[in-house]
Amino acid sequence: MEKYTGSSLMQTVIGEGSDLFGDYVFQGPVMVHGHIKGNLIAVNASGAVAVIAKTGKVEGEVRAAVVEVAGTVIGDVYSAERLTLRSGCNLRGNIYYKGVEVAEGAIINGNMISER
Repeated sequence: MEKYTGSSLMQTVIGEGSDLFGDYVFQGPVMVHGHIKGNLIAVNASGAVAVIAKTGKVEGEVRAAVVEVAGTVIGDVYSAERLTLRSGCNLRGNIYYKGVEVAEGAIINGNMISER
């Protein structure tokens, strides 16, 4: 996966091999290499970044200003600013976005709903 190139450094990393059960509420940037069975929700969507790496899996909603997916999401994704779906990602759920970039090879099973 390409590294997130935003101005913020990753404040939280959920490592590969980690399993988190329940909702994870965060501020700032978070990178998921492990597994979350619950929702991944930014307290304040403004400026919040959620990155799901190739090895990452979220079974629940993802809500942040910027969302980047290279791994698996089973649930709806809400991106207040920008959504990036990398090649090889597997997304099963509806997508709510203002801006979206979908790479060739991304798998999407759900509706794409523009909120512009």
